[in-house]
Amino acid sequence: WEGQPVAIVDIDDVLANFRSGFSNWLRKKFSVEANVDSKEYYFITALSKINLNSEYVFKMFLDDEGFANLTVDNSNVKLLHELKSQGYWIHLLTARPEEELQCLYDTYYWVTKNNIPCNAISFSPEKFRWCAKSKYYDANKIAFAIDDAPKHAEDYAKHGIKCLVPEKPYNEHLNHKDIFHFNTYRQAVSILERESLLG
Repeated sequence: WEGQPVAIVDIDDVLANFRSGFSNWLRKKFSVEANVDSKEYYFITALSKINLNSEYVFKMFLDDEGFANLTVDNSNVKLLHELKSQGYWIHLLTARPEEELQCLYDTYYWVTKNNIPCNAISFSPEKFRWCAKSKYYDANKIAFAIDDAPKHAEDYAKHGIKCLVPEKPYNEHLNHKDIFHFNTYRQAVSILERESLLG
């Protein structure tokens, strides 16, 4: 990193279609329907029907190489290509469990396989705290973040980091001057242009 502006970008349900992939896996493995349009961030209702600990089910998904096989959100990947062409340093920051080696390897595999434009990848369940400890933050170079999770989007926004949020049923309630909902590549570009974050 040589001081260029930084975009902090989430992976699941921003670049990778995690909810639909996990839902399809639950249907095949347990014959359970998890509604991808649910307002629940974690498929609580669907997982309660399996009668297994949700962490155990998630570990099974991991071990089945679930993260390696997720489909790509082409619109948001296109946005990253645009950011890269404009000189952004793209740091992928995911809350996936780094200590699970299958998850770690599959994340790097998926990013490489799908030619996701990025300069670095990090793992942290506390994303704003990770940012606050980073060299980017000290240099005041974090231009914005992209994240679908209500917790992370709110954390970014209340600490003065603008956050673009791909609109989902579980995050449509978010309301803050530094949170910007979008549904399409064009909308995201328009927001970034309006906020003077894209030339």
